Amino acid sequence: MIKAIIFDMDGVLFDSQRIHFEAEKRTVANFGGKITDSELKGYLGWNEEAFWEDVIRRCHLKTTVEELEQYERPRLEKMMESALKKDEALGDLLSYLRNRKIRLAVASSADRHLVGMILGKLGITRFFDAVVTGEDVKRSKPAPDIFLEAAKRIRVAPKDCIVVEDAPAGIEAAKRAGMHPIALRGSVNKGLDLTGAEREIADLNGLPGIIGFLGAKPSV
Repeated sequence: MIKAIIFDMDGVLFDSQRIHFEAEKRTVANFGGKITDSELKGYLGWNEEAFWEDVIRRCHLKTTVEELEQYERPRLEKMMESALKKDEALGDLLSYLRNRKIRLAVASSADRHLVGMILGKLGITRFFDAVVTGEDVKRSKPAPDIFLEAAKRIRVAPKDCIVVEDAPAGIEAAKRAGMHPIALRGSVNKGLDLTGAEREIADLNGLPGIIGFLGAKPSV
């Protein structure tokens, strides 16, 4: 019986991946390198430190993770803020799920400040019983830690949790956590291998049907 839904944030609750890609490409270019959207897709689901460490290696950058983060962060936040607005439709969906007695959580590899800003700007913070970020766990996806921590905080057994993800690393992490991974397939992750997911949806409006498919019996 499905009792909870755990959402990734970037690319799931907010279509932010193209903004991330643009900020990352500008940052790499500033330090003398070049990276493509296709290459960046391979990092979906990685936490920030691991991502920049590998980009330094891949692009042969003569800099540090700290310098890259310091350059990118204010630019990324400015781009995010200009794109973010209250999402009434998303709020209606989350409200519907909560009214059906489904517990909700966010599990994002991003840092706490960025997650809080995005959820706040979207106007959806109040719908979540727990928010777990990359700062709250030692190991990032595809390790299951972030999803297990979310399940612990909302007091739901992993086997009773759906995870909505858009990245292979997130799908693998959900499987390793003993949860039900659902892939949100969009334009950014088109072509990525999400075959580990139990089902695919084109948008979050497909969630109520998924819950029924997996055997939930939520209260009306």
